[in-house]
Amino acid sequence: MTTVLVLYVFLGVVSGYVSARLYKTMGGLRWKSNVLTTAFLFPGIVFGIFFFLNLVLWSYNSAAAIPFTTLLVLLCLWFGISVPLTFFGAFFGFRRDPISQPVCTNQIPREIPEQTWMTHPFISSLMGGALPFDCIFIQLFFILNSIW
Repeated sequence: MTTVLVLYVFLGVVSGYVSARLYKTMGGLRWKSNVLTTAFLFPGIVFGIFFFLNLVLWSYNSAAAIPFTTLLVLLCLWFGISVPLTFFGAFFGFRRDPISQPVCTNQIPREIPEQTWMTHPFISSLMGGALPFDCIFIQLFFILNSIW
């Protein structure tokens, strides 16, 4: 778990670089909000959920609760290392040229052919959701019946 946290913190450089480069490619104009969103949105949501669940564990006096000092260390890692590295990566990402698209768009739009019955969204949803569920359900049904 420590390795995952350390890798996540130090990969802030990569996240800042990639988000800045993609934002520049898409023609974005508000680069400051892009960098701030990259640095704070996902880690903030994850930390908020983690803190809320930890509060619940604290209220039940659970042994699985993380100590408050460990949460402060996580905040220091986030604000002290990850956020500056995200800004550092974004600085280099905005200095590079936008990513050039390797395709040329035809000026004459082509016709979209009539869709078959199996590509209808309702049928596709059933195929993508119900079939895997049915397969797993049948497997578990036979396994649990043999156990019981």
